[in-house]
Amino acid sequence: MRDKLLNYKTNFFSKIPNINHAIRFQNPYEGIRDYSKKIDADLVIMGSKGQTALEEILIGSNTEKTVRSLEIPILITKKEDDNFKFKKLVFASTFEKDEARAFEGFLDFSTNFKAKIHLLKINTPQKFENTSSSKKKVESFIEKYNIKNYSIHIYNDNSVEEGILNFSDEKDVDLISLATHGRSGLSRFFNGSVSLNLSKNVLKPVLTFKV
Repeated sequence: MRDKLLNYKTNFFSKIPNINHAIRFQNPYEGIRDYSKKIDADLVIMGSKGQTALEEILIGSNTEKTVRSLEIPILITKKEDDNFKFKKLVFASTFEKDEARAFEGFLDFSTNFKAKIHLLKINTPQKFENTSSSKKKVESFIEKYNIKNYSIHIYNDNSVEEGILNFSDEKDVDLISLATHGRSGLSRFFNGSVSLNLSKNVLKPVLTFKV
């Protein structure tokens, strides 16, 4: 394992100084959690393949546990891409006040890439809100922030999960961002199917911020 890690370091990070590595004998999510806290990390990046049913279960479980156990943002990506870029970003939210901290983290992340931001609110039959009210809610949420390159989207679908997936596919976005672990808003779906399915099934990176 050490040789494999050193080869990876040489092949991908040879031109970057101060690259450290560590091997921990723990289960994946505990090892990531403990080492991240040890080095006071600002971001965790996790790869996810999920090519078999077993991988889906193991990767999904470890990803979810890692997100639950860390306060810092986590970026989950599953495809190799030589043209990896973050030019079109989605922040999917219900735009409640308790998601402000997650949104601020997302804005801080996005400024590094001069990206176009798509602010996305999903309406479902179970929790429907007319377009005008939804748009005003988003506008009120972002009014105190100095956002320049953005657009607001109110998207209707059968579920929040399907709405995020379908919108992101239609717009061919580069990254989907979600808030997690709150008592309201989209974060409550993380314990259900939305974020888990996004991390497994979407070929787009998923960035999570804890509320």
